[in-house]
Amino acid sequence: MAGKDEYWTLYYFKPFSRIHSYMIGVFLGTSYFTYKCEEKRIQKPNVIVQYIQSAFLKIKENNMLGTLSVLSGLLI
Repeated sequence: MAGKDEYWTLYYFKPFSRIHSYMIGVFLGTSYFTYKCEEKRIQKPNVIVQYIQSAFLKIKENNMLGTLSVLSGLLI
């Protein structure tokens, strides 16, 4: 039983240091899915969602901006 406990304490890296990047990815992924797949809603979306949707629209319309965003993502 002690061998199994040592595995979790020595070799398993806790994901708590990476949770913020995971949550940012989930938020941007759901925002992109909403922008891409859902129909326009009657209700007015909040300011953050409008900002992200306008950013995706600008990237979609401007090829240079899209290329720069892909390259910066690869560099990061």
